[in-house]
Amino acid sequence: MLANTLTVTIDSVAKVLVRVNQDQFSSQYQLKTALESLVLKVRNTTEKQSGFVYDRHNVELSYLIYATVDDSEKHYVVSQTFKNRSVGGDPAYLAKCVAGLATLVNAQSTSIVGGES
Repeated sequence: MLANTLTVTIDSVAKVLVRVNQDQFSSQYQLKTALESLVLKVRNTTEKQSGFVYDRHNVELSYLIYATVDDSEKHYVVSQTFKNRSVGGDPAYLAKCVAGLATLVNAQSTSIVGGES
């Protein structure tokens, strides 16, 4: 089980989110202040695809910056899904693939969100 608090760092500012809901296969964390709201959802499910059962893991971060007198409301959503076959898959190797993709996305994020493909 993940910790009761998780920290997301955005623009060098650490945001501490507190778990507000948890069931057997999912958790929801949030931080709400007068200026912003962050919601992190972690979901673990299984799904059938091409005759195989896959363990599916999804993480979604929603970041809402409230409107001010000088600026309009902003909303950002970032998510990632990773999965491996339930039988014969290696979760440790999947974690290595996730880390590899994270490194690539971090290096290319400005280009990707700029519309390059």
